[in-house]
Amino acid sequence: MDLLELLGTTADGAFVSNGEHRIVFWNKQAEHILGYPSSEVMSRPCNEVMCGRDRSGNLVCQSNCIEIAAARRGEPIPTHDLLVRAADGRVIWLNVSNLFIPSTSEAKPPTIVHLFREVTVQRERELLVSQVLVSLRRLLSLEGEGASAVASAAALPRELTRREAEVLGLLCEGTSARGIAERLVISLPTARKHIQNVLDKLGVHSRLEALAYVSKHRLLEHPLLQRTVDVERQTNGTREREEELNGEESNAIGR
Repeated sequence: MDLLELLGTTADGAFVSNGEHRIVFWNKQAEHILGYPSSEVMSRPCNEVMCGRDRSGNLVCQSNCIEIAAARRGEPIPTHDLLVRAADGRVIWLNVSNLFIPSTSEAKPPTIVHLFREVTVQRERELLVSQVLVSLRRLLSLEGEGASAVASAAALPRELTRREAEVLGLLCEGTSARGIAERLVISLPTARKHIQNVLDKLGVHSRLEALAYVSKHRLLEHPLLQRTVDVERQTNGTREREEELNGEESNAIGR
């Protein structure tokens, strides 16, 4: 069985772009996820079809995208999330992985196999947790007026390591296990192990219970739980970008 036959049987959406960045293969699952039949996308530039954006709303899919640049250098690209528009107008999240097939000519970029699966529900859940966190922080800020923030904040459980405290802070931001791995530059299994250790040491069984624990014990303002990312700005920015995409009258595939 050759590569295209294998891609035709995978549960992931899959398409292949050639050295000129045009789509030369589009499997049935890609059609199912995005709604575009292969007859509409074949030979089209992949960036015009996908028009993907990152979590901050920046355009990722373009003629000189980072994937193409990395492919030319022979470097791997980490799995990442893209915000794209489906054929029916829905704006959805995809988690994308890439496989590079070296070219026989050094002057020609390699063929790229793109594998993707929809993760809209997971991303919406992360955004919901982030919104809850923002609301909790506002409430605690109001309750804490006139009192010392340091005095009102309890100490972290002594059993937590510094890395586990960082993981707890990211959990409170609604960051997924994969996102934690990327932010802390660790493997996904290591991130999951840290998450489980945090839950065990807090005596809770889920992320939401961990968030409730942090809120109950006034740990949101603890220095180790303060991250460099502005959660509210990130949440609002993503939401605004989704609304902007939903409000567009046309998209690249319909041109």
